[in-house]
Amino acid sequence: MYSCHATRYAEDRTPGGRPDRTVAGVPECVGGTMKIAHVQPYDHAIPGGVREHVVNLARHQRALGHHVTVVTTASTEDGLGPGVAVVSRSVVAVPIARSIARVSLSPLAWWRVRRLLLAGDHDVVHIHEPLAPMVALAATCHTRTVTVGTVHGYRPEFLPYRLLRRPLDRAMRRLHARIAVSVDARRWVSQYFPADYQVIPGGVDVARFSDSALAPVARWADGRPTVLYVGRLDQRKGFPVLLDAWPQVRRALPGARLLVTGQFDARERDRWARQVRRRGLADVELIGYVPDAELPRYYRTADVFCAPSTGYEALGIVLLEAMAAGLAVVTTDIEGYRTIVRDGAEALVAPPGDVTALADRLIAALVDTDLRARLVANGRQRVQEYDWPRLAERLLQLYASLGAGSAEPVDHAGRPAPYGRP
Repeated sequence: MYSCHATRYAEDRTPGGRPDRTVAGVPECVGGTMKIAHVQPYDHAIPGGVREHVVNLARHQRALGHHVTVVTTASTEDGLGPGVAVVSRSVVAVPIARSIARVSLSPLAWWRVRRLLLAGDHDVVHIHEPLAPMVALAATCHTRTVTVGTVHGYRPEFLPYRLLRRPLDRAMRRLHARIAVSVDARRWVSQYFPADYQVIPGGVDVARFSDSALAPVARWADGRPTVLYVGRLDQRKGFPVLLDAWPQVRRALPGARLLVTGQFDARERDRWARQVRRRGLADVELIGYVPDAELPRYYRTADVFCAPSTGYEALGIVLLEAMAAGLAVVTTDIEGYRTIVRDGAEALVAPPGDVTALADRLIAALVDTDLRARLVANGRQRVQEYDWPRLAERLLQLYASLGAGSAEPVDHAGRPAPYGRP
């Protein structure tokens, strides 16, 4: 079994440039250093669930002494962080499941991924959304080493999978192991590509969000009851429902404030700002994008976190962030979120799209301090199961069980050959 433990430390890198198994400040890893490629098909310059999953997983695997590269597409290469290989800057916004997927459809991306994987000498290639065009699908078709695929999505009937099931199933059968981030994601993907899917969820860096030294954002650190929303301003994330519920919250708590952060541009912000002004909701602050390093401070500024999504969430990383930060959570009864929270235990849960029920639960969480304390305590306990160091170690054990990093040849028996010539 693969395991890592902090027992001894080295002073430097090996002469070849790869980290020693005990690089300074990095735990000793029994089983050797692996060269890992994470393939992430969505625009890496734009925050999103899959991107955050990959960024955090890569960071923690590097901390355990491994060489990790993220292969991706990005509309800009500014501020992407270390170890990112951009194979395409051509990004197209594709509507899907009441949301937008920003992917590359460039044929050049396909061949660049193929070339990178052929030259990379990776011990394991971990592909996130293995059938997403072009970057992830290209990796699924061309990888020649231990290959793991993670399904993050959960959506309604997906016609492309139905129509292209046979060729896509051939690609999926190239994976040595299949992962789904939740039981709902596993059930959804299994209807198209039946197989044994392990459930390994995404996670949260609990220490980063629970750091007692974090200071709230000074502008809003005035003691007023504060609700935080983090996400896009679209129907699937439920922001319109939250905005409809807010006048009821204001009537019960005139001093309450709603902070809205997420990846929305100036045009979208202006559109919603006009609605906010028209409704006279001066206590709704449309903040916009907050850098990752600053986001924990916004959680620290609030009392309650609201995730009013209306459906098609495979897991719900924002719930984990809020629980790690010590916020009471108000959310909706949808598949994916049920995996994480129970009504009255870790969260107050409303039917999706029910404006009055959402407002009632927000008011209860803000007014009842005993209830809020109970939700916070239960949430802090629950989120420990999703701590990234724990999940990163679990994935390393999976890689090793498949032969990654071993001197033995990788077993490709029963799997379709790579597409194209070597």
